[in-house]
Amino acid sequence: MLTYGGKKSNSSTKSKYSAYPEVVLWDTFQEEVKNVRIHKNDITVQYVIKPSRLRPEVTSEEEVIFAIIDNVFDPLSQFLATQEQYGSFKIDGSNAPGIIGEPDFVFYHNKIAKLVGEVKIIWSFPAPDNLAAAYYREGNTLRLPVQQIFGYMRINHLKYGILTNYENFYFMKRENNLLHISTAIKSSDVDISVYRALYYIVYLSIENYTCSPNTSKNDNKNYDSDDDELEEDREEENDEDDDDDEDEDDNIDYPKRQKKQQQSLNRKKQKSSRSKKLKLTNEVVGYGRNGHVYKSFYDNKVCVTKICDIIKNKEMITRLKYENQLYVHLKSLQGIIIPNRITSGYLKNLNWFYIVCYEFSGKPKTFDEYTYDEKQMTLHALRQLHLNNVLHNDLRWENFLVNYDDNNDKHNRIMLCDLETAVILNENDMKKKNLFRKEENKLKKLSWTEETLDVTIRWLLRQCGRIERESRRICIELVCTFIPLLPGIRSIREYFELIIKSEGNIYFIESFEGTISKEKKTSFKANLANQPCLTDINEQFSLPIAYQWLDTVIASLDCYTWVFSQGFLNPLLFQDNNQQSHLITSLSYFISKISRNTLHDIASYFPISNQSYVFTPNDVRQLDIAKCTVIVRLLNFITAIWSKYPFDIRRATDNSFYSNDLTKLILTCVFTAGAN
Repeated sequence: MLTYGGKKSNSSTKSKYSAYPEVVLWDTFQEEVKNVRIHKNDITVQYVIKPSRLRPEVTSEEEVIFAIIDNVFDPLSQFLATQEQYGSFKIDGSNAPGIIGEPDFVFYHNKIAKLVGEVKIIWSFPAPDNLAAAYYREGNTLRLPVQQIFGYMRINHLKYGILTNYENFYFMKRENNLLHISTAIKSSDVDISVYRALYYIVYLSIENYTCSPNTSKNDNKNYDSDDDELEEDREEENDEDDDDDEDEDDNIDYPKRQKKQQQSLNRKKQKSSRSKKLKLTNEVVGYGRNGHVYKSFYDNKVCVTKICDIIKNKEMITRLKYENQLYVHLKSLQGIIIPNRITSGYLKNLNWFYIVCYEFSGKPKTFDEYTYDEKQMTLHALRQLHLNNVLHNDLRWENFLVNYDDNNDKHNRIMLCDLETAVILNENDMKKKNLFRKEENKLKKLSWTEETLDVTIRWLLRQCGRIERESRRICIELVCTFIPLLPGIRSIREYFELIIKSEGNIYFIESFEGTISKEKKTSFKANLANQPCLTDINEQFSLPIAYQWLDTVIASLDCYTWVFSQGFLNPLLFQDNNQQSHLITSLSYFISKISRNTLHDIASYFPISNQSYVFTPNDVRQLDIAKCTVIVRLLNFITAIWSKYPFDIRRATDNSFYSNDLTKLILTCVFTAGAN
């Protein structure tokens, strides 16, 4: 993530882009905030942001974002709920619903993006009191962050935005190309607190979040919409023609050369005179390897667009430009085997957004929906790439576009797309035929392999929570072996994220802990979903019941330690109130009630215990061994999540989990490890 650092510029010369956007002071903002009426409570007194202790330690935007989440967004969201204005802040706007670009956070209300925000670190963004004035006289250190947040507001047609380094907050209102910026609201301010200012900007965005053209008194009459213009990439073939003219020798036919030069000049003039507008929308029509593909309008014609925010995603611009070269190489196949590439380039004013526009060429569908004829058409499309010495390298159903005839449901053509990982092979490459044959065979098997292998993997995932240790180990190994074999899946983490998108966190919670539903069968009597505590089994105490409950805890710990230690899942899934995990509840119960207590103590917890229990020394020893096994797994679990997710785990688990009982348990393990 880019941060803007460096020394201040002493030059008074304005940046090349300093006039865009035009910036003015939002001089009435503080007065508006003072006058806003807040029902049921006054957050000015109740909420004051904790004093910032970031300045000595801060090294990244991530640390600032976590501080803002804990001290600003979470309490503000709770307060909004008391005002019956339910909303949420989503951190990391990359691929966020309804958002173009990658802002650091987005505020949603009724599942609609209302405003965006950018976070900078203290060292790279000095944050003067009057940012609007400093915007024109300072260097890029101040100007670029303003242009960046304006770009996210502008490209998403939003009216409001926020720029902050935690110590200072700036609130922004856009009127077409005019940006109003408030004076700095400091995190330590009480008279006009950040909470009150945030509440006000959220309130405004809920009431009217879009910036409609032709509504501002400052509108430029010649700029009547939120359309953009592209600084188009230069056509390589035209450049080559011009270079050839320069290299001709002294015996050239000068009249002919002058005619060619004049034709080249006319082409360039004609191109520069064409002012074709690009209108972007946040309507997603597909999902590629590098993010969403959006519907847009170029020269009033529908097209699909890939958008790269080069400030946040420098690698993607390299891949897109490489894909452009492949489209030049495959120019004869455009509109037949691959979509027509209409144009590409940087937005004229928002020149950190790189755009590639393609002709709309159909929609994908899963391979199991293909007819025999359609499967033959996919093979034909792939073979045409191979005839042009191109290896696609990313065969999956999402990359085949089926275009239907308007008059019936029959297919008209099938095209291949997403060439970012494709490779042009050398004509004399001895391995070429073998590589092409392997890719063709892979496509033939996809319709069977992808569906069947996915079903197998999901079945194995559901078995990972079994109490039988060896079965659990083998299932985990097979999942790790099979997922990389799925076409189009680059990693186990990507596959897990796709499952969460389609089925939610509950899929993994039920796989690792069991299910609450009485209709679904469980493979063992006890599971954490139904019995988070040993006494929830509602049976008379017996040693087999105790062993079985401890085995379920071990099974869940093994599964979660696996996925967290490898970075496959994030512990924030524990924070999902709608799909709640019972693991932390079970662990807290084990730590306080089971781990350091005797067998007689544990038996006394059961309400149905009319008989006195007699336990042999072997019973006591076997239960102690089972408890020690759980303790070892528990310590492995804590080590895994804290080493991999030190920030997220603070938010994911309640502070009560880290109790004195846990401290005593750890100290007991350390100081009495060799006692037995």
